[in-house]
Order: sequence, then C-alpha cells, then structure tokens
Amino acid sequence: MYLGALLLAAMFVVAGQTLFKLAALRIAGEIGPDGIVLFVRQAVTSPLLWAGCGAAACGMMFYVYSLQGLDLSRATPIATGTIIVFTVVVSARILDEPIGSLRLLGLLAIVGGTILVGRY
Repeated sequence: MYLGALLLAAMFVVAGQTLFKLAALRIAGEIGPDGIVLFVRQAVTSPLLWAGCGAAACGMMFYVYSLQGLDLSRATPIATGTIIVFTVVVSARILDEPIGSLRLLGLLAIVGGTILVGRY
C-alpha cells in the first residue's frame, strides 16, 4: 500500500515536471532587463505551469503518505530512482528526447541500485 503511494507520488512528480517543460517551451523570454519581466508575466498566467504545480503537489502528498509506512532511507532512493527512470521514458515519448546507449546504461544502473535499496 505504501509502495503504491510512492509509485503514485513518482508518477505525479514526473507529470508535473513534464508540464513544466511544456510550459517552458511555450513561454517567450529573452535575456535582458525586460526579458525576465516578460517571462514572469507569461509564467504566472500559464495553465501548463499551474497544472504542473498541482501535479507536483499531489506527488508530494502521496510521498508524505508513503512515509507513514516506509523508512525515509528506503522511500527516498526508491522515489528518486523511479522519478529518474519515468522522466527519461516520458521525455522520450512526449518530448522526443533521445535515449542514447550511455543514458540507457545509466538507467539500468539506477534500476539496479533502486532494487538493492528497496530490499530490506
């Protein structure tokens, strides 16, 4: 039950990060004195940014719930590893970001480490 909540937390956090990236791609802003003002104005009115905030907040709620039944030293590495793997997969699928052989090897190492940490 608590591991399920941790999985939901990871999925919501990844959804939030993906929405942040989609918002960033749609927000115009140039470097310079007026660029940051334009960026902030567009950011605070971006529905994608606010949806990302909501998804990330839901993720944190599920994470806090999972901590009721999991050790912090177990929950955090599992959540972090899961978020990294999910982020790379979602980024490849939705944002067409490449997954090279070194990145794939790194993901396999993260999965292996997450499995080891997740065991008692």
